[in-house]
Amino acid sequence: MRPSILIATLAMSGCFVSEDSNEAFDDCSSDAECAAGESCVSGFCVPADADGGTADAGPETCETVPTLCSETETCCEGQCVTLGSVMNCGGCGITCASGESCCGGACVDPSDPACECPTDCSGSETCCDGTCTDLMADPNNCGGCGTTCDEGDLCCEGGCVPSDPNNCGTCGERCDGAEICCGAAGCLDPTSPGSCGTCGNVCVESQCVNGLCCGDQPGEMICDGSCVNTLSDDANCGSCGTECGALQRCTDGDCKVI
Repeated sequence: MRPSILIATLAMSGCFVSEDSNEAFDDCSSDAECAAGESCVSGFCVPADADGGTADAGPETCETVPTLCSETETCCEGQCVTLGSVMNCGGCGITCASGESCCGGACVDPSDPACECPTDCSGSETCCDGTCTDLMADPNNCGGCGTTCDEGDLCCEGGCVPSDPNNCGTCGERCDGAEICCGAAGCLDPTSPGSCGTCGNVCVESQCVNGLCCGDQPGEMICDGSCVNTLSDDANCGSCGTECGALQRCTDGDCKVI
């Protein structure tokens, strides 16, 4: 959907939008282009709610934004983790006892046959708890078997590093200037309606202005580059530039005498 068509649609539905928006709505144009369980909103694929509609994704968690986790991670209580460690052995929150290893998704004694690799590991891989693993990249065995990185951290060249603008989602992926790091989703533009101000904050039928969604609440409107509420703003009462007098206050979009 082109921006001009989207803006006209939102205007007719009662949402306040800026007439000079230059936002690029190019992630999707219909629900068919999104994954199962997602809908196309403002040009971005976002999780659909239980009623089939959409809602602001809210704070950054993998529960609301599944793409924050990489293909090798699982979402456990809002955190992206790699199953197979002694802290999450075969499932979220399954913790092995002291002295046990997580082998084949089960907590067992390190001498258990399940902890032996069935074949010789090839190349740079090493046998760790029954699995051939790359010690240079495995967050559960980073630099050595059993050396586990903190949740959310990456294993880069055998060392644990935080997933941040210098290593965003993958080792060496750097975000530019004002971009924000959103886990496996990569570097995103905080002025975009798909990641407004923070990761996962999706503006629904509204625009992103100074890191906040403008137009989701009744009366919100963009005036001179700022988001104001024309139902209560004395300087923009009912519309941009309509200023109430000294003895008036803006109430429900009208200037009324105090």
